[in-house]
This record gives sequence, C-alpha cells and structure tokens, in this order.
Amino acid sequence: MPHYGRMLSWQTLNTLVETVAAVAVAWFAGATWRGDNRKKRQRVTEVESRISTIAFQLRRQLRSWLRDDSRSVSPLTIWLEQHKGDHGQHLDVAERRLEEMANLAGEASAAVATRVRMAFVLFLGGTRRLTQFASTSRPRDKTEFDYDRLPVDAEKDLRACIAALEDGVIDAELLTADRELDEIRTAEDPFRQLAEAILRRQIDRR
Repeated sequence: MPHYGRMLSWQTLNTLVETVAAVAVAWFAGATWRGDNRKKRQRVTEVESRISTIAFQLRRQLRSWLRDDSRSVSPLTIWLEQHKGDHGQHLDVAERRLEEMANLAGEASAAVATRVRMAFVLFLGGTRRLTQFASTSRPRDKTEFDYDRLPVDAEKDLRACIAALEDGVIDAELLTADRELDEIRTAEDPFRQLAEAILRRQIDRR
C-alpha cells in the first residue's frame, strides 16, 4: 500500500507539472500574440501617419495647380501656361509622392489602402490627359472638341484624387487646421477684400 501511495503521488505530481507547463505555454503564446498584435497596430499607426503627411503634401501641390479658377478657361490650362518649361518636373514630384504612398499602403488598414489606390488611379488618369494636352498642338478638325476637353477632364480627375485623399487618408485634424488657415489667408488678402468691396458697391447701386 505505501508503494501504491507513492506511485499515486508521483502520478499526481506529474499531472500537476504537465498542467502548469501547459498553462505556461498557453500564457506565453497569448503574451506573444498580444505583443505581436501591439507591434502590428503600432506599425500600422506609423505607416498611416507617414501616408497622411505625404498625402497632405500632395493635396497642397494639386490644389496649387487648380488655384486659378476662371469661368472660360480651365485652371490647368492657366497652370500649364505658367509652367511651360517645368510642368513635367512638377508631375514627377507628385507621382513620386503617390508611389511612396502606394508602397506604404500594403502595411496600412484596408480603408486607407483602398483610398490610396483610388487616388493613384485618378491621378494617373488626370496627368495622362494633362500631358497629352501639353505635348500636342490643337487639331483643326472634328477632334478639336476632344482636345479641348482634355484639361477639363484632367481637372475632374485631380479634384476626385484630392477628395479621395481627404476621405480618410489625411489626418482629420490636419485638414481642419489647413482649412482654417485658408480662411485666414482669404480674410487677410487685400486684393480679395477690394474686389468684394467693389462688388458690394455695384450691388448697392442697383
């Protein structure tokens, strides 16, 4: 009987050790999984922060191309006229920014990655039309209408590209701050204030 009791105690001890070992392995696996998830979330945050910064820079660049708004002429036509000798360099800078964003998008969340891809496709479509318009002469046949549409359609693509960047790619607080600065710049623009004053006087005279 004593021998049987010692055997039972030894089996119980073995079972206890195995149980403790299993619990330890499970805890270690869980801790490793939680640690990996934490690192992954941290990496996603870092990547999306970098994408947001690049997207913000690209947005400002594209908006500068579309700044001169005229009822009769596309702002891109005006921009091309102002940058006859170096518009290709501006396009290259913008494309490199989008390429960097696209390379980072694989480590971003699905929503951000989708918006980056949308922006890339829209940008390529817009700049393709813009390059075609800048590199060819205006035809004098029935295709002249299609030629005249190129900067207009390019503008639509680039504005849609900006909208895609603003929709979840660029940090919301950064966008808000930039829009507030735009309002301040507009308010402090003396030429705009003068134009508005003249317009108000004309309306009052009527």
